[in-house]
Amino acid sequence: MKLLNLLPFVLFLAGFGCSSTPAPKAALRQYPMHGQVEKLDAVARVATIKHEKIGDWMDAMTMDFPVRDAAQFAKLKVGEKIAATVYVQDIDFWIGNIRVEPDATPGGRKR
Repeated sequence: MKLLNLLPFVLFLAGFGCSSTPAPKAALRQYPMHGQVEKLDAVARVATIKHEKIGDWMDAMTMDFPVRDAAQFAKLKVGEKIAATVYVQDIDFWIGNIRVEPDATPGGRKR
């Protein structure tokens, strides 16, 4: 019987930290990126890219980047050098505005 008396208090505490309005998202940041496609996962639409330093966001390294747009992902080929835009919002990031960079050799590929 005493447990039932505690029920309203427990429910009050459970809802105390919850907010009915979600926190606002951080501003969308954009960074130019240059790198080389190392691997592609077509099912997850993720490109592994060895990239140069990306502004004040990321040092040069090889990492996975989600590609939200299927047509943008279709542009990618393993081994190609690309330029793209990295979009960052809160902890989410992805790439878009993907452009294949021409080879330095004469007659190099260009899109």
